[in-house]
Amino acid sequence: MKPSSVNLIVKTLQTMLRRAAKLGYRATVPEVKLLPEQRSRNWYTPEDYEHLVAAAGTFDPTSLAIVLLGGDAGLRVGEMAALRWEDLDFAHSTLYVRRNLVLGQERAPKWGTARDVPLSQRLQAALLQLRDQDGGEGRVLRLSDGRPISICNLRPILERVARYAGAPLYGPHALRHSFGTRLMLNGASARVAMELLG
Repeated sequence: MKPSSVNLIVKTLQTMLRRAAKLGYRATVPEVKLLPEQRSRNWYTPEDYEHLVAAAGTFDPTSLAIVLLGGDAGLRVGEMAALRWEDLDFAHSTLYVRRNLVLGQERAPKWGTARDVPLSQRLQAALLQLRDQDGGEGRVLRLSDGRPISICNLRPILERVARYAGAPLYGPHALRHSFGTRLMLNGASARVAMELLG
């Protein structure tokens, strides 16, 4: 395991033991020296992100929509997979995040908070191309055989795009980080970034 994973387990166990002691159980909390963690950047630079967008555009509309939903709208991977056509308002260039796919089940978004996210011009264009291709019914993201995309299907698609673009393989969550980073670099307040990221 990575040092960060080991440290998280140790901290969780220490918290549980402290709680047990507070409740009156005989529990001692051992002092453990945590492993040194290497912090590395886990988001795409604006240049890397533009390479991803360009590469995704050479594959298919679904690949492009995945990259843009993460990087231009800040959606979580479960929110991308659960997105339905009725969640999109092209007249007002708005995407409504109302659901999240968790273990194959549609649920409320994380923290139970719905949010509205403005559609960038290129994301709107990619989604309109997808709608023209599949008719605009049900889930937005689908596999080539017509089945709705799952979280497990999203990761390899993004991996393929990243390899082709020569970009790091950070995964779909890094697109959210990139979205937030670009918001802040362009002058958005932390509050606005937090609201758009949900």
